[in-house]
Amino acid sequence: MAILRYGSATISPTPSVVIERQLVGNPDGAYQGWRETWRLSGEVVGSPAAVAAGYAALENAFLSPDRDLVLYADDGLTVRHALLSSATLHGVKITKPLSYPKGDGAELATLRSWTIELSGVKLLFGAPSATAWGDHTVAFDTDAQGQIRVTLSGTYRGAGAQALLNTLKLTGSNYRTLSENQRYNPDTQEWNFTYAYARIAGSRELVAWVETLAVDAALDEFVFLKPLGGGAPIKQITTASTARATQSGEAVGLTGYVAPPSPAWAAEHLRSSQIVRRGPERSPDGQTLRFTTTWNYAFEFATTPSVVYPFVP
Repeated sequence: MAILRYGSATISPTPSVVIERQLVGNPDGAYQGWRETWRLSGEVVGSPAAVAAGYAALENAFLSPDRDLVLYADDGLTVRHALLSSATLHGVKITKPLSYPKGDGAELATLRSWTIELSGVKLLFGAPSATAWGDHTVAFDTDAQGQIRVTLSGTYRGAGAQALLNTLKLTGSNYRTLSENQRYNPDTQEWNFTYAYARIAGSRELVAWVETLAVDAALDEFVFLKPLGGGAPIKQITTASTARATQSGEAVGLTGYVAPPSPAWAAEHLRSSQIVRRGPERSPDGQTLRFTTTWNYAFEFATTPSVVYPFVP
């Protein structure tokens, strides 16, 4: 799990981190930098005393501006994103103070929800062409499967606007294009664009996994005999049926096929085994994405087998 630090304080549990960037400067000339805004939202959980101590620690941690805001990988050393006070024009500022947006349910009993927004202006090493002006935002979002999505969107005007939009596209092996849309409005002479990418670095390789185990128990089979001369039918047990089971599932890998699990029961009970690898999706930039593997095992037993649970990766 990623680690977030503000100054010397480690913010735990690690909150949701949304980062947006917006170009700033003179619209009649080159831009001088961008404003980077970090929107944090999280929860303090525990006993009432622990919750109170937790948000008191947050109040103390975010008491002052002009501290470094750094998101590390789970090793606590590798920097994923950083907003350093010394690297910004006027330091890191708290643009929306620590707030508690919820007051119902278990709030203040076993949890406390909180939000805060911090921002700083970073100077650009090079400015966009003076023949185009406008602004755009860059948003990073991590979905429930751990896939990092990068979205760029904004509006530019001027003779060099479309050329500038093309330079903003993210390329290389670290990105897979999900969509790239540009739209020109002749009435306002504006170019609007939205680009969406899947970022490989930092994303979870396993996109999806589901497995189902089904067992048909061994049961006594029976027939009804019809006595001569009439009367109620007589139930007669003949023999026990065999037990049958199936193990099936699907896994989706981000950049390659995921190995299927081994059969859940011993090979001596295996009736059939099928592994299917479906062709990957192809992103608009011609690269492959999302590799799907499915599996289906069939088993048969003399008696009902022991309970086995689906494999969890």
